[in-house]
Amino acid sequence: MDVDHAQVILKALAEIRRGQILATKASAQTADLYDNAFVYAIMHRIYPVRHEDPGSSHDPANILDSLPFYRAYEVGREQVQEVADLVDERWRNREKITFYDLEDRYQSGWAGKELRSDLINICRYFYLLRWFDEPFWNEFMSYCPGEAHDLTREWERSEIVDWI
Repeated sequence: MDVDHAQVILKALAEIRRGQILATKASAQTADLYDNAFVYAIMHRIYPVRHEDPGSSHDPANILDSLPFYRAYEVGREQVQEVADLVDERWRNREKITFYDLEDRYQSGWAGKELRSDLINICRYFYLLRWFDEPFWNEFMSYCPGEAHDLTREWERSEIVDWI
């Protein structure tokens, strides 16, 4: 079996980093060091596109490769950004979009992933970022699965306790 040792080391370092971020957020003394949305994304291993985006560059591929944990997320930058772009486009064009619309759209494209839970985590990250306004979230949440009903609740530090 050919093992990519660099990838194994990267994953291990990413998990150490993840544990440190979660422990920092869990402590009352350091809870404010990290943004809630960032911690939520790290906790659920989704790429925190708003927090770790390389920004503009002449060669974005090289910058992405230079980010140390870019490839360590279970839900990558491309997936998170694609969902954000789709939702933003539909909302700006005043087209209704629901959770089920997202699920239908990505049903065949995310093979091997937990599509529903990934989409819930991505959308919760967006909610915690305040990416979309209240009318958007009211409409979006009007037709969604039971598992998604909590995605628009406010962050509580107690969410992290079960993860540490």
